[in-house]
Amino acid sequence: MEALASWLVMMTKILPYRLASILEVAMADLAKCENNSEFKIDMNSWHEVKDNIRHVGLAGAVMAQTLGCGLKDSTPPNFKGYTFQLEAIDSLQYGSVKTALYLIDDRQRYNSYKRLNVTSYHEDSNKFKHDISKVLDYLR
Repeated sequence: MEALASWLVMMTKILPYRLASILEVAMADLAKCENNSEFKIDMNSWHEVKDNIRHVGLAGAVMAQTLGCGLKDSTPPNFKGYTFQLEAIDSLQYGSVKTALYLIDDRQRYNSYKRLNVTSYHEDSNKFKHDISKVLDYLR
């Protein structure tokens, strides 16, 4: 019964479809993971468990925090319903704004896209966050 209740709660959580809103959720979820010893930030992973430590990138942080992916899950049960949003998050963490716009089907912005660079999280996490804030400003 507890598993069913957990599944129902998970299925009622909705990941937004607007790219700026998705990125805001992702950055909030990343902050939660950064402040939790159960997580290691690894932008080369989505959500992998190694030695009971959850290795997550930006999309993996959303999978763990917003979508409720558990310690033993590589993907949340409702992953397929959010594939495009998670792929877009993954693209944004590397500065591929055009790819993210394509995945979300924002043709107007896709056609007027401007290149934005995003510093690697592992190179400089503060610069990464600063660069992502510039991407957010562009998307708003």
